[in-house]
Amino acid sequence: MPPRFLIAVDYGTTFTGVSWVLTEGRDPTLDNINLVDTWPTANATTKALKVPSMITYCPNSGSQWGYGIGDGAYVLRWTKLQLETPTRHEALKRLKHTLEETRLLAFNVREDLEGAKIPFHLACTTEQIVTEYLTHVARVVEDDIKRHRDARNLEEFPIDLMITHPAKWQLRARNITFRAVNEAFRSVFPRMRDLPGHVRMGTEPEASAQYIMSLAVRTRLGSLRRARIFMSTNALGECFIIVDAGGGTVDLVSYQVDQSSPNFSVTRITEPAGGPFGSTRVDQHLLKRFLRERLSEQDYNFLVNEDRQNRRHGSGPHAMFTSSQHKLIEKFQTIKHKFSGAPQQDFLVLPSNLGQDENPLRGPIGNVRITETDLETMFEDSVSGVLTLLLQQLTQIRQLKGLMPKCVFLSGGFSASPYLRKRIETLCTLRRISVLRAWENADDVNIDPTTDETGWADVARGAALMGLGIGCPAPPICIECPVYIGVLVAVDFKNYEHRDAQLYTDKFDRKLRARNHIKWMAAKGDLITREEGINNSLTITRKVIEDARLTGSIDVVISRMGGHEEIPEGK
Repeated sequence: MPPRFLIAVDYGTTFTGVSWVLTEGRDPTLDNINLVDTWPTANATTKALKVPSMITYCPNSGSQWGYGIGDGAYVLRWTKLQLETPTRHEALKRLKHTLEETRLLAFNVREDLEGAKIPFHLACTTEQIVTEYLTHVARVVEDDIKRHRDARNLEEFPIDLMITHPAKWQLRARNITFRAVNEAFRSVFPRMRDLPGHVRMGTEPEASAQYIMSLAVRTRLGSLRRARIFMSTNALGECFIIVDAGGGTVDLVSYQVDQSSPNFSVTRITEPAGGPFGSTRVDQHLLKRFLRERLSEQDYNFLVNEDRQNRRHGSGPHAMFTSSQHKLIEKFQTIKHKFSGAPQQDFLVLPSNLGQDENPLRGPIGNVRITETDLETMFEDSVSGVLTLLLQQLTQIRQLKGLMPKCVFLSGGFSASPYLRKRIETLCTLRRISVLRAWENADDVNIDPTTDETGWADVARGAALMGLGIGCPAPPICIECPVYIGVLVAVDFKNYEHRDAQLYTDKFDRKLRARNHIKWMAAKGDLITREEGINNSLTITRKVIEDARLTGSIDVVISRMGGHEEIPEGK
């Protein structure tokens, strides 16, 4: 096979990781996979396995994205959680919130448009924000490749993309991610437009599993032996579960060992499963419930609204944090990460001017006391959700195979939580199931757990293996919709949306309507999966008079440009 690049993108709720590899006529190994680990800050770079999934559109004293966003910024974070279609209740809550904030955008009539300084993010869709963030990421990936390879290689060889996503994700969310990654990387790597490579998508737990199993083979199966998966030379039938615990979601998948010698091979025995039980759920509890209970009403309203009042920007439909909320979340991470369930007392320092009243329940002036009981309450939704998912996997394995798994492997940033691990171990110990991370008990001295002791980047590394089809079949190639597809319908006439030539009066109800309005059903660049294709629906009402024929036709519009003004190329 001729050389080609593969770039694996793990866009996460809280952090994003990227790995890449250049194939050169042979199957790459773990040592050939490059994990991007040098990310920019305001004035330098920081060594880290992943980069925060955050961006800001306002001037500040630091960076515009990732690490080092400075004081005074309102920060868009957890944007990945906005990709799925909201429930009716969630949509109404967002609409109510947006309408409430419109009063903050009421500018003086003497202000011109330039003076109003309407924040840019209010005009952006979630897809546009994700695309812009990933464009920053792609530039760093380009620099990393050029540091390791001759820059001319990027002009010579095709570039493939491997994109991961949570186990249980709607097609809409996958489609937005697919579009955003494609657009971001093509804008940075122009060769991808001239010589398109393959784009594949796979679940995060399966990508994590590929890394864990490849690492086990590399370390002579040391961790698997200690997990009692290999009780004999041929461990046919032994099972294990992968738990990938991240910032937004926790995903699980189970495997059965087909053979351990001479080659290690496994078969997936359950469908990937998951839910929104990641570490951000703990942060949300802190902001929305704990601080609301501990702060005075005046202080809590100031914490939530201070920047909105000063900047009059509003969040729109996006997950946006004021500078004070952003600082509090960052300070809280240390407390959250060390919590093990043991008795402890910590103090979260509040922004200046908050918590200045005497309140013994809250703690010293300017602080909020957090006890182990408080933290248990904050963790409960996440931990209970994870344990429920794990029990479901155990039940499926028992029903399908009549077996009990020998090991649960943990990966992802949230798996580093001592408290989460303790609760998982409590459940598993009763069933004589070991709980490990992939690097634990490794025989290979080249494995340095201090560089990745949490399995934080397992998905990014494993996605490269998955995309190359090493240790598993490569996911099917994803196809982009090459055109816009719509249907012609008549709708209520709107001056701002339709041309005068479209106007007519409906003879049934005398309403003004617009003929030949194009309702777009699929957009150019949309994801087409082999299993699902593009599935969209539209309810069309046809008005008929008595004795009229009930048959009719629908005009389908195909356009390469899209938009309301397009002349259909074919129908």
